[in-house]
Amino acid sequence: MTRVFPQLNSGALTQFPLRIEESVRTIVNETADGIRVRYADVGAATMTWEISSAALSDAEWWAIESLFNECEGRRRSFLFLDPWSNLLAESESFTASSWTRGPGIGLSEGVTSPTNQLRATQATNTAAGLQSLSQSVPVPAWFQYTFSVYARSSEPTPLRLIVSTDGAAAERLFSLSSDWQRLSLFSSMSSANTSIDVTLQLPAGATVDLFGAQLEPQPAPSPYQRTTVRTGRYPEARFATDTLNQVTTRPSEHSTVFRIVSRIPT
Repeated sequence: MTRVFPQLNSGALTQFPLRIEESVRTIVNETADGIRVRYADVGAATMTWEISSAALSDAEWWAIESLFNECEGRRRSFLFLDPWSNLLAESESFTASSWTRGPGIGLSEGVTSPTNQLRATQATNTAAGLQSLSQSVPVPAWFQYTFSVYARSSEPTPLRLIVSTDGAAAERLFSLSSDWQRLSLFSSMSSANTSIDVTLQLPAGATVDLFGAQLEPQPAPSPYQRTTVRTGRYPEARFATDTLNQVTTRPSEHSTVFRIVSRIPT
């Protein structure tokens, strides 16, 4: 089973303060006549999270410590979900290959978004029955998630949001108006699967404007983060040290500070 950094009992992955640092490297080649050629060393880019956790319960501390011991400190990698990122790819490009659309769904990009830019997409269901847009995300199904999207329609139209995995699902039906709304769905599924699907389901004949789909490993939506192919999944994350400090302030209450580091997937 894939090693995964655990969620806290609250559904959050980390507490504040949280420090995130992105490091990049530039290679400089100087020729004999003094000309310098620079290019980005993409494979050397890294992310570092400095995590401060306080008032951890015995179970929360045990989950972090167990992962640390299983990884033997820095030796082995695990999946870390960045708490300040979007887990969906191509969050505004519903025509991209990351998204799977039903045969009756027509898509038209270049629609005015909630930010007054031409970044939204119009989705039209030309079929006689329900049709959907969906994306499969390789993340642990047993986590708590919030799936959100901005949507509107010129006519009163239902739009269903679904988060599902084999044998479990959460869904919610919304009624759209001509104003942009940010719709959100919370899911907490008891499943050992290592992937989930997020789905936007349109009724027959519906025309809906969509913008800014987001999936987060927490129980409520945070400010929207635009993505392309890079998401908040870091499957090669590691602890940055071989020691994990624990401070017990009272029975069943622990605190710790540690760092996680990962190369940035390309």
